[in-house]
Amino acid sequence: MPALATARLDAEEIYELLDRKRRRMRISRSEMCRQLGVSLPSLCQWGRGQGLSMSALGRVSAWLDVDIRTLLRQPEEMT
Repeated sequence: MPALATARLDAEEIYELLDRKRRRMRISRSEMCRQLGVSLPSLCQWGRGQGLSMSALGRVSAWLDVDIRTLLRQPEEMT
């Protein structure tokens, strides 16, 4: 598990995990956003690596049912 002090978000991976679960649940992006408590434009920003706050990351990890640390990478893992 990455040390939180130096870890970075892997936005592309997070977006892919969200979309994979959404497709498995057979729900729309709008419904997924409703469940996450965010707007569709916010979700699109996340896919570009922008605007994902720690509180939103907490909701994402809960929705995905994963430990928040699994959504983080050490800088050397991101190259």
